[in-house]
Amino acid sequence: MTERQTTIPAEELASRQELGAKLRAQERINQIEDLVRGIRASINILIEKEKALLGERAILRGEGNGK
Repeated sequence: MTERQTTIPAEELASRQELGAKLRAQERINQIEDLVRGIRASINILIEKEKALLGERAILRGEGNGK
């Protein structure tokens, strides 16, 4: 197998590789931020459900105004 030669200067190739690495890092950052937002949304939904259930329990026990 022969070695593939390129007409791209070494500096340009290094620059392109650096830009590619930055792009991949930013894509991962975006993915992480999306996951964190999803987790926070899920937590907020669970907290609201917990409050509703505790309120219902309080009402069923006859505890004041249900809070």
